[in-house]
Amino acid sequence: PAKAGIFYSLSTALSKGAALLFTPIYTRLIPPGEYALYSAYTAFMGVVGIFVSLQLSGSVIYSGLSEFSDKKGFVSSAAKLMTLSLVTVLLLSIIFRRVLVSLTTLPFRFVILLAFQVYLDGIRSLYLSESRHFYRYGYNLSEGIVFSLGVPMLSLIFIAVLDMRAEGRIFALFIVSLLFSIPSFKRIFSESHSFR
Repeated sequence: PAKAGIFYSLSTALSKGAALLFTPIYTRLIPPGEYALYSAYTAFMGVVGIFVSLQLSGSVIYSGLSEFSDKKGFVSSAAKLMTLSLVTVLLLSIIFRRVLVSLTTLPFRFVILLAFQVYLDGIRSLYLSESRHFYRYGYNLSEGIVFSLGVPMLSLIFIAVLDMRAEGRIFALFIVSLLFSIPSFKRIFSESHSFR
């Protein structure tokens, strides 16, 4: 636990340090009007997260991992519940498209992307929680490194080379989340073949 705690602290320090370093760069490269798009996107991530991820990662997962003997099946079932929730949110988003666009001030493609982003973050958080529970710090440290350096670097490429600006930050976060979540998907969903 002590060794894992050191690596978790390193991962958190990396994340905070990267945010401190790259935020001033973003604010200089992205005009305020466009930066508002990214701010609105990240602000609504918390709201959408309640409905898509169902707040299952963290204390809920830790409690379940402590209580149930079939730990892998429990995490797999939580991921399947999140998937069902994502499908429901996507269907409701299509039905109430105009209302959502006017409420969020986001183009509809970003509303849909937001739902998928929160889902990917939720799946990743499930696997991170499981890794922490078993003191497997390697995954957590690699996640910290990839997101602290990968997202900003890809964002800067999108902004500087493709002139995508706020959209570049959003797409960079989504692409890195998707690529990093693929191994988590494979591990979680291969654990159980049926809903529990």
